[in-house]
Parts: sequence; C-alpha cells; structure tokens
Amino acid sequence: MLPDRIATHCRNAKPLVSAELCLMIRLVSFTRFALLLLVTIVATSSMAQSQHDSRGQTFWLTFMANLGSQQVPCDLRVYLAADSATSVRIVYFATMDTLHVDLNQPRASVEVNITQAFGIDAELGMGEEFSAKAFQLIVKDSIDITCYGANILPMSADAFLALPDDVLTRSYIVLAYPNAFSNEDGGIYDQPSQFAIVGTEDGTNIDIVPTASINGRGKQPYSISLNRGEVYNAQADTGYYQDVSGTALKATKPIAVFGGNRRASVPLSVGNYRDHLIEQIPPLEVWGKEAIVTPHFPITPQSSHMAVVRVIAAFDNTTWSINGVPQPPMFRAQPVEIPLDSAKIILASGPILVAQFEHSVDLSGAEPLPGDPFMMIIPPTEQFHYSYAFQAIHHPEFKDFGHYINVVIPSEAIMSVMLDDAPIITTWDTVPTTRYSFAQVHLSPGAHRVVADSVFGVYSYGYGPASSYGYAGGSLYRTLVHDFQPPHLDQVVACDSAAGFASDTQITDSGIDSLYQLPSSRNVNVTIEPFTEGADTVRYTGHLVDPYQDGIVSMKTVDGGGRSATRTHEIPGLTVRAAGAIGSQSLLLAPMTLFNGRGACNTIVLENHGKFAQTISRVDIVPSNLRVTTNAPQPIRLEPGEKISVEICATLMSDTLVNASIVLVSDCRTRIAATIPIEAIT
Repeated sequence: MLPDRIATHCRNAKPLVSAELCLMIRLVSFTRFALLLLVTIVATSSMAQSQHDSRGQTFWLTFMANLGSQQVPCDLRVYLAADSATSVRIVYFATMDTLHVDLNQPRASVEVNITQAFGIDAELGMGEEFSAKAFQLIVKDSIDITCYGANILPMSADAFLALPDDVLTRSYIVLAYPNAFSNEDGGIYDQPSQFAIVGTEDGTNIDIVPTASINGRGKQPYSISLNRGEVYNAQADTGYYQDVSGTALKATKPIAVFGGNRRASVPLSVGNYRDHLIEQIPPLEVWGKEAIVTPHFPITPQSSHMAVVRVIAAFDNTTWSINGVPQPPMFRAQPVEIPLDSAKIILASGPILVAQFEHSVDLSGAEPLPGDPFMMIIPPTEQFHYSYAFQAIHHPEFKDFGHYINVVIPSEAIMSVMLDDAPIITTWDTVPTTRYSFAQVHLSPGAHRVVADSVFGVYSYGYGPASSYGYAGGSLYRTLVHDFQPPHLDQVVACDSAAGFASDTQITDSGIDSLYQLPSSRNVNVTIEPFTEGADTVRYTGHLVDPYQDGIVSMKTVDGGGRSATRTHEIPGLTVRAAGAIGSQSLLLAPMTLFNGRGACNTIVLENHGKFAQTISRVDIVPSNLRVTTNAPQPIRLEPGEKISVEICATLMSDTLVNASIVLVSDCRTRIAATIPIEAIT
C-alpha cells in the first residue's frame, strides 16, 4: 500500500507525466528515503550503544572512612534505578556474601541498606591500608541502571555517582580535599585527605606517585598490587597540612578510584562544622578543557562563608581562564582553589578536572542549621548529554531541607528542558561570557529524568541538619584525552653489546604495544624480553654476531595510541686487525727461520678498519714461553683508518717448529691478529 501523500500527489500530476509513471518515480524516491532513514536510525542506535555514560550494568564501589558527631556505625546506602524492571546482584568481597535486589518499578529509586545487609564493618577503617571491602553490583539483564552510593552519619554525610565498569581505565589523577583542620586543642590537622582504589581484575599492579605522605610511606613513588575485589585505602598522614590531590595512579588493569576527606570544613580555616567528602574520580581519559561551575542554592543564606572550586591540571604549564580572564599557568599535581561566588566558565589549554565544594555553615542554633560541605565533580561541557536519569537521595538525614539540581544549558534551548515529563518553570541566569544559562530547581527525593533538545549539564545536591550531599546528575564518558606523547627508546652500549628499553610511562600513555628490530640493523642479534601489550617498560639486549666487525642495532616501538619511536645505535667491534687480513680472519704471516740460535725479526702492520677509535691495551705472543718479543707500544690507540707497524722478533736455542700467535688485547675482548710459523735449526 502506497503512502497517502504519494498517491495524492500522483493523482494531481500534470498531463505530461502519467499517473502510473509518477507512482513509480515517487515509490522509488520513497524507498530510497526509507532506506536512508533506516541507515540513519541504525547508525544512531549503534552510536548510542557505544557511547559510555553514567548508566551501566556492572559497578565497583567502596566506602571511605567517615566521622560523625555520634559514636554510631556509618549508615551505608546504595540507590538504584532503571528504565525497565530488572534485578541486581551485590557481592561483598570481604565475606563473599551476596544480596539480590529487585528493581520492579521502572524509574523508581530502590534503596539498599548496605550496613544492614553486610554488617557495620563494611566501611574502610582508619589505618586499614589493604582490605577486601569492595562491592560489585551486577545487573541480571542487559539493562542499564544508575547507581549512587551514600555514606551517612549524623552531621557528616556525602554521596557519589558510581561509574560503570566500562568507563574505568588504568590512569587517574586524584582530586580530594586537604587534611581537615580542627580549632580544638589549640588547632590541629586531625582528619585525613584520602583516596581509595578498588581492583577489578586479579594481578593488578599500580604505580603511585603521591603528593602527600600516605600511610606513613613518605612522598616517594611506590607500587602496590591488588586482586579483584581488593581495596587500597590511602590516607594522608595527619598532624600537619597535606593534600592527596594530584597523586598520579597508573595501573596495569582497570581500577575504580574514590577521593575526598574523612570529615572537613570548607574553608579549612573554619575548623569546625565539618562534613564527609567523597566522589568517584573519573579516569584521566575523559577529562575535558571546559567546565561551568554554578552556585548552590543558599540553604542557609546567613552564613558568611563561600563555596569553593578546585581545579587540577593533567600537565604542566596548562594555561586557563575564568570568564575570559587569563589566570597564572597551572602545573600538574598542584590544585588551584577559587571562590564560587557566581557562575563561571573555566577554559583550559589542556585536560583539567574540576570539583565544587559547598561551604561550612559555621553558625550555631537551638537545632543544627542545614548545610555544611559536600564534594561534587563537575563534568566538562564536552561530556554534556541530552538526557539524564538521576536520583535525589531518599534518606531521613535529608528529608526536612530539600533536594536541588542546577541545570546548565545553552540559553536558546531553555524552553526544551523537561523534568519528569514537565517543563521547568523557574528563573534562569546567564553564565557570563558564554551562551549558557543555569537554574536552581527544587526536587522531591527519589528517581528523576530530565531531557532537552540540546546537550546540557545537571548537578544534583541536597541538605540535611549540618549535613549535605552532592554529585553530578550524570555525564558522558567519551575519551577526550588520548595518548598523544610518543614512547621513549633508550639504550646503553657496553663493549660489544647494547642494553636498551622502550618505555611509555606518562600518565596519559597507553603502554607499549610492540617492539621490534628494524631491517637496517647490521651484525647484531637482538633479544626482546617477553611482555604483554600495555606494559610500561620493555627491555631488550643486542650482541654483535661477529665481534670483530662494527654493528648497528636499530629498534622501533609503537604504543597503544599508535605513536612510535625509533632508535639506532652503533656498537663498536674490535676492528683492529693485521693489514691484508680478509674480514675477521687472522693473517698468516710468512714463516721465520732461525739458524744456529741467531734471532730474526718480521714486521706486521696493524690497521683499524672500523668506524670507531680503538685502544689496544697490549700485544701478547702465544704461547708465552717462547722467546718472542714485540716493540709494540702499550697501549696502542688507532683512529678509524689509522695503521701502525709492529716488529716481531724471535730467538730460539734449540730445534723447534712452532706457530706463534699475535694476540691483541682490549678492555672488552681479545683477538688473534696474525699467526707466524717459526722454525729454529741448529
């Protein structure tokens, strides 16, 4: 059956075109259009399926140390939601206990009480460096879910957006908050800046380059190993100012990383009104160069303090600006803190990670006032999406003071924003020097969905009595930071061999993919140590096949990003020989005949036929018991192409027939330069 529009058009066709022919033409056009539309839909669907975002089917979690105002166990919660009914299996590796959770109602938040299900010790403890306190969440069906974790104590709480395992990589730079200051007892830095690493595969080796003394180890780089489900709890030594921010992590297999503070005030100088800080840290590959930070809803406007933003760069000499105003260059591992007094756009020349922190209330009253710090990773605008499924934490700690989102969107798309299938009716403010606007929107607790005709950002947060939480409503996690630096090749030549290595060890590097010998190599035998793709360092050795000829070892390495490096070294052989010798063979001199005990002499010419200067430490005659001598200087130094004449004299007392070898001795090896038959007749 033809579409009505085609049939109608053809009924009204001009006489020059028959209705039948018109129908055929229109049908072909419609078929082509349908095929094009089908290809577009399939391509779009395929792209959507390959696009990594905050929804997924497997998650790895851990809960860092928290400290509340009362001596009670931490209330650890996980919040799950999906667009379709499914179920989730939660595995706790410390005990290998398993919990099955049904998500029966689409787009409804399901709360899981982790403490109740797995025990009060599921939180990482102070000084507990290694443990198995990891949780793996596995969705039963091929359905994506959103997952949030919360660590809640009275007057100390925060929550985090969990990242699915298809987002996790091997390279991270930690962003956290410095050791917390307490103004009690004369003032002391008593709560640690901290991060945690969860291993997702057995045999994971992790190189750590710390910016603080961690777990009493000092600031020297060190390495650890984790198996699947094991956790490394990294806490800065307390007692003085320290910050684990900027710590670089390079693993051999994907890991999950969390950062924050056990309980801190913002700013540090408040020294009280502290709160737990935690976020899951996105891998370096998904960092962007542009971020928009926006003020939080002023739940306690009478507080005199201000929220802050922390920015950290992946590389040295990163130039950046705030609302178009240039700032001093940033350096790797050195976070910069700025006030969050208004909406700002941060632009950088290289990858940056940005987080904003709510401030301490620092006001007392008959009842605790709402607020205090939380930590929120801000997605780069390059990772904004068209839709988000997110959750506002449904917990008694936050029930009385409300939940909010900040929506950041191009101004021309404001009218297209739909929250839970309804337009957002609110006041929008512009972000200076940009085409973006933002709004603060009050929410009910639970699962929500927000969509728009343009990509946009959502920042979710909420308040409780002297408490709060915050995290991004979601994000894309496309690879933006690639392995743009080539690998490194180096080698050391010693005597007639070379020892070298290929390395790809920068934080953004993907490791060595291949290492091989080039055809331009000459007179060498190269041995490459076995390695697996992605290794940071691969070693090799090269030895001269003929030690009396110079050699060339030429190597090429390619990293996982497709970038390569080549290195060529020449290896000197012992290239001093007797003039007239062929190749590396020794020269057979004319025989010497001695009569009646009288001596005789012969002359040998030594030449350096190689490309390098040679030093002969001495010239020996073998066997050594012969009465044969030489006038050769010791040592002999010959430049390339240089020659020297050496006289060989012999005196024999009895009838003898012997072959005397003229042996050249260098620091690396010896060689027989010539052989002279000697006959004595009495």
